[in-house]
Parts: sequence; C-alpha cells; structure tokens
Amino acid sequence: MSHPFCPRCGSEDTREYLYGYPPRQYDKEKYVLGGDVLWATNPLYFCVNCEKHFGLMAAEGHKPHHHSQYTIKWISFKEKSKEGSMEISFMEEGIEAKVILPPQKAYEDFYTLGREEWLHIRLQVVNELFLLDWEEDPAILVESEDVEWELCIGFVDDTNSKLQGDGRVPHYYSAFKEWLKPYIDRGIHRNGEVLDCK
Repeated sequence: MSHPFCPRCGSEDTREYLYGYPPRQYDKEKYVLGGDVLWATNPLYFCVNCEKHFGLMAAEGHKPHHHSQYTIKWISFKEKSKEGSMEISFMEEGIEAKVILPPQKAYEDFYTLGREEWLHIRLQVVNELFLLDWEEDPAILVESEDVEWELCIGFVDDTNSKLQGDGRVPHYYSAFKEWLKPYIDRGIHRNGEVLDCK
C-alpha cells in the first residue's frame, strides 16, 4: 500500500499512524506509532521529511460531530488564470458554481447534493486532498504561472480558514483541480444559466 505524499513539503517519505496496541512486528518503513488512545482529532499520516502530520481521524467516521472545529460546513474555491475563472462552493444543501472558460460557454448553476454525497466529499477533501493541511508558506508552495486562487473552509462551530495565493500553489492543487472537474462538468451538462463571456 502506498501512502500519500506530504501536502506541506511534497515528500513521498510518509508513514501511516498505528493507534492502540500495535503488533510486536510491524513495518517501520510504512508505519509509525501514534499512541494507545484513539481520538477523532488524531492525524492519519506522518511526514519523515518535515516531521509534520496530516489527515484527520474525524473524517474517517470516528465521532466527527464531537469535534465541530474539524467538521466542515462549507467549502468555497475561486480561481483566475489565463484559461478563465471559476467560483465553486460546496455545502450540504448543494453545489453552487460560476464558471467562465472562454471561448466555451460560461454558466452559473446550483444543484443539490444528497447527504451521503456531501459526507463523501468531506472525507475526500480532508483525507485524500488534505485541504485542512494546506499552508500559504511560500517556501513550500509550488510555482504555477498566472494563477490567482482563494480557498475558504467553514466549520460547524462558525469558525473558518482562508488561504490564497498568486503564482504559487500547494502540492495537492493539481489533484484538487482534477477532483473538481466532474462537478464543473455536471454544471455544463445541466446547461445552467449561460453568462456572457466578455
């Protein structure tokens, strides 16, 4: 089993945490001990290179509602580049998108989500795309020409986090953009309200 690369430094030298009472023999190239107490706020992975941890047990179904500061209520993402611009928001009620990709059609749309799909989205952004572990530190961002972006995440305790960049992006940025494509395409195929490209 391969582990995800670190969302902070980009290193592939990562380990999965083992919690509880581990077996006497375990692969130290794949795992690191995390202690005998399992909390929803425990991380899933450890980076050997930068010695930071990432991922979140709460997203894996370990009593996430008891840790509202980590339970995502909404996600908002904006991007402007030479290809065009997009604004897309995810919430339990649905997805709102506004996309302008000249010379193609631009559209504005809203469509609903089922509860299971929303829970799946939250799991993906926390433990596959690691949005909660993204940072703005220029030293760890990747060069990307002509891109301005902003990511806001709101939590059920009414706190929120905001990250933004201009010309530099986090390590999981391209994976996040690939993940967004089906949701963007869904709006295009629904033929949402068409906007004028100017």
